[in-house]
Amino acid sequence: MPSLARVQTVAPPPPAREPAVLHQFTVRPRRGVPLRPLYAIELAQSVGATAFSPDGTAIAMATLGGPVVILETTTGRPIEILSPHEGGALSVAFAPGRQLLATGGQDGKVRLFSWPSLVEVAVWEAGGAWVDHLAWSAHGRYLASAAGRVARIWTIDGVHRGGFEKHAGTVTSLSWNPNELSVTSASYGGLNQLQVGRRKPIHQLAYDGPILSLAFSPNRKFIAATTQDASIRVWEIKAQKARAYDIPGYKAKVRAIAWSPDSSLLATGDYSEVALWDFGPKMRHKDKAKPLNVHVNWVTSLKFLERAEGPRWLLSAGTDGMICAWQPNRSSKPLWKWLTGVPLEQLTLSPDESTLLAVGAQGYVQAWSLRPN
Repeated sequence: MPSLARVQTVAPPPPAREPAVLHQFTVRPRRGVPLRPLYAIELAQSVGATAFSPDGTAIAMATLGGPVVILETTTGRPIEILSPHEGGALSVAFAPGRQLLATGGQDGKVRLFSWPSLVEVAVWEAGGAWVDHLAWSAHGRYLASAAGRVARIWTIDGVHRGGFEKHAGTVTSLSWNPNELSVTSASYGGLNQLQVGRRKPIHQLAYDGPILSLAFSPNRKFIAATTQDASIRVWEIKAQKARAYDIPGYKAKVRAIAWSPDSSLLATGDYSEVALWDFGPKMRHKDKAKPLNVHVNWVTSLKFLERAEGPRWLLSAGTDGMICAWQPNRSSKPLWKWLTGVPLEQLTLSPDESTLLAVGAQGYVQAWSLRPN
């Protein structure tokens, strides 16, 4: 009887990881534009959220349906690729003043990594099916997470320190008070001020409808909120009391909003127009805004930039692929324009405002140095 030969089974090799960067493009300086191109790349996945490390040397990107990609700021070279969440990552945030990176994903979890070793040090359940938003307090003592209708506050040791779990709708934005004692959440029905250590809001500002995003003025005297209809709501805060102003008349839903560093100007972008509202001492915000028109499609991002060598800029980006720089108090014409050829979704500045990052459709990422040559 013939003997049976022993069959040795070999485990199949693991599937090859898709490269983080699919393509790298050549980008040359443009005459008359004071930006120095660093790189332009295409990632394997679209980017949902970005965050610079506290020292500005690295950028973490949550890619939709994919990993967290960490790039070297000056070169775009991948430093690390993390896959911390089943289904993909949705949010990333570095802790100010601490060596910690937080990620949130479609598995409903928040994960905490040491930086730059990227060793996982904690994992928390955020209370919902997906974690859309993460926000660190000013000095990194607390982390706020938003998952569906649930907002939670955590210490860096993973202790649950309050929040609110019964918002009327999905939490769309989180913004910390500078004193680190409370965070404001936005959702359908208005704003909720959530204090560390408490499970219910200590103060609410009502709005009859969904709020999409919020922005505190740097002096904390105003809160501006974008809404589902073609308007914005502004609350003026005085001695714990709030007076509400509605600013209607936009062509479409406002998708971008930003305050100037001195809180005197509020910039908004709806379809193709950037509007500037005066919130300075004369409070002319009720008057007609100053329009800035050059975009030909949706304005998606606005950033004010203080410059040591000259007047401040307002940067705007849109789905027309254009980035424009304005001097708000001087002219209604752009100082310069940069056409990328890719629909743009967000602009991000490094902590020292020396690097500008633009994220576009289908994983497009471009970076420029803002330092003088």
